[in-house]
Amino acid sequence: LHKSLMEYLAAEKIWGEIKYLEEKTNKGRKYAIETSTKALSHLFPIVASKIFHQEEEKVDDYLLELIRADGSNNHELSERLVLFLPGLLKLSFIDISQSNSLEISLLHQGSNTFFNYWNVMEAVRESCGEASRQLNLPQVYYDFAHSFRTYTAFQPSKLLLKGWRFKRLYLSGSQFKSSELENIKFTDSALEGVNMYSSNLVDVNFYRAQMNASNFTSVNAFRINFDFATLGFCSFRFSNITEVSFHESYLGNTSFDAANLSNVNFNYANLIGATFHKTNISDGDFSYAELDGVDLSRANMKGISLKGASLKNAYLRAINLNDVLADESKFINSYLREGKLKSASLKKVDFEGADLSKVDFKDAKLEGANFKGANLYLANFQSADLYRAKGLTVLQLMEVDSLRGVIGLDPDIEESIRKRKGYLFS
Repeated sequence: LHKSLMEYLAAEKIWGEIKYLEEKTNKGRKYAIETSTKALSHLFPIVASKIFHQEEEKVDDYLLELIRADGSNNHELSERLVLFLPGLLKLSFIDISQSNSLEISLLHQGSNTFFNYWNVMEAVRESCGEASRQLNLPQVYYDFAHSFRTYTAFQPSKLLLKGWRFKRLYLSGSQFKSSELENIKFTDSALEGVNMYSSNLVDVNFYRAQMNASNFTSVNAFRINFDFATLGFCSFRFSNITEVSFHESYLGNTSFDAANLSNVNFNYANLIGATFHKTNISDGDFSYAELDGVDLSRANMKGISLKGASLKNAYLRAINLNDVLADESKFINSYLREGKLKSASLKKVDFEGADLSKVDFKDAKLEGANFKGANLYLANFQSADLYRAKGLTVLQLMEVDSLRGVIGLDPDIEESIRKRKGYLFS
């Protein structure tokens, strides 16, 4: 037989054995398999020998096709698979009575059985619309976490995880590489050092989760909640992230290099030491975020909000912040040389000690801004509003490129400059 046909027949055999879990006795009153122990005994010989979705196999694809083909007919089977789950977790998915017949270790047997059963269960739930209904089964949390940590550390494998409510779960160090997570809650959970590389995340809630040193490289994330989460030293490099919230989360020294962050909320987040090299952060909300020491020089910041943000000692050379809203933000000792801030709203911004040489402030609103000790060499203030701006001196303004149409400049300073360099106003 051709290998692909053999794989299809294998998938058909597996699906038939799984569907037997919903079969009833001749009298039709009781199920043929009533307990988790009997369910494990029935399934173990066909699910323990190998993981269905290994790259060289097509069994998983065929099995998913068969599950989806039954679709709405899978409601009863979905309930049975979830019903057996707590007992199977207690048994660690290992049938000791049959384990000696397989030429692989107990860990291999348990790992294969766990991943195969779990992914079939999730596929069945999804096929009949049950995945959209969140499951809250506190009795399985500890055992799931134990099995998952043990088996992913031993044999990393992709996982389907949809519609589960986990709370205060300990999954630190777990492997979710290339997994599918949808409509999941991990609130207050410990997930430090987890590997989410190349996973797809949709509607996942990591509220207040501990996730330091975790790997989100190349993930696709949509509508994710990281509010108040701890995400220091993480990697989101090369990721596609849309409509994600990091409100008041800790992201110190986290890398977003080469990522696409569309409409992301970072307000009040701590991003000190984070990197955004060649990152798209357009339309992002960074209001009141801590961005001290951050390098944003090559990031796309079109349409972002920096209101009240702290960017002390930040590297922002040639940054394009035209039309940005950055009122009350702090750029103390930052490097903004050749930056573009045309028509920006910069009211009460603190530029103390900043390098603003060759910055374009044309039409910018700079009411109450502080320029104490700032370098304004060849800066353009054409038509800018400097009403009640602080820290400006004659010596500073004598070095600018243009003051044409400027408004709100201190009358005494303006008179002194006009006497010496009147052409700056023309």
